[in-house]
Amino acid sequence: MITSSTTRNPTQGGPALWLASAGGSVWESSGDAIVQPFRALLQTCFSHASSTTRPHLNHASTTLPLRDIRSADDLPVNLRPRDAATLILLRGRSDVPRVLMGRRRTRDRWSDLFVFPGGRVDPTDHRVRTVSKLRPEVEARLTRSVSRARARALAVAAIRETFEETGLLLAKAPLSTSASRSPSFPPSRQTSWSEFERQGLEPALDSLHLLCRAITPPRRPSRFDARFFLADADHLDETPASNGELGDLQWVTVDSADALPLPRITQAILNELRGRLEADDSLRTPERTALYRTRFGQHGRELE
Repeated sequence: MITSSTTRNPTQGGPALWLASAGGSVWESSGDAIVQPFRALLQTCFSHASSTTRPHLNHASTTLPLRDIRSADDLPVNLRPRDAATLILLRGRSDVPRVLMGRRRTRDRWSDLFVFPGGRVDPTDHRVRTVSKLRPEVEARLTRSVSRARARALAVAAIRETFEETGLLLAKAPLSTSASRSPSFPPSRQTSWSEFERQGLEPALDSLHLLCRAITPPRRPSRFDARFFLADADHLDETPASNGELGDLQWVTVDSADALPLPRITQAILNELRGRLEADDSLRTPERTALYRTRFGQHGRELE
């Protein structure tokens, strides 16, 4: 089988038609010259086609930037980003703003770097009872890219991950304590939510503001579509306690955080936070928020 697509060369500005065959060769229509054999490579991508399949054009396929391929290892293989949420806890906004950060203790490329608490959405985050709803403006921004149910689960995940990694509870007691109320927490997550339940608390989604969104670049071992939330932590009296995944927890001034070893995206998020504080120290979510993602091999920032 041959798949085809028409794309505009981002460097030269001209259109190019790419043909990729299941037999393992790639051509460019501008000269029909074989760019490079990728027999084993393309058989992986088109495993449903045999090597004897006759060429057949399929104009609905997705464009691949084959011009940049140099070897079999360079074939773009993209994992679908998974929903994730990060929570930036902020103290002392009226004086010297500080954020809670910790050193990653996991075995990945971010090990020993300082980050904010957060992680991927758990399936049970969709079923947890909350004491309050998302702020209207936060829900409005989130639902530009996800459903209301997923927006809510993202916020719940931010609060859960923050509790698991720092021991801090962004929660309130429900107004109703009737025995007829359904359980607040799914049985499968009792260990994570046990402290909420023991204290009779439920996640307070109205404590969250939205800062921005970031999508892991393509062709990474793991990819996330992460939303970065903000919350005022001046009312939290507890001392942060590490669960081992996030160590060396400390309140760092926003201006001095750049001195820590940070992932590049965390540096960008800190700059985003500084801009928000300068524009409106109420943390209110604006009409449009930043999205960090990679397009055509270029990392960039845009508003959505």
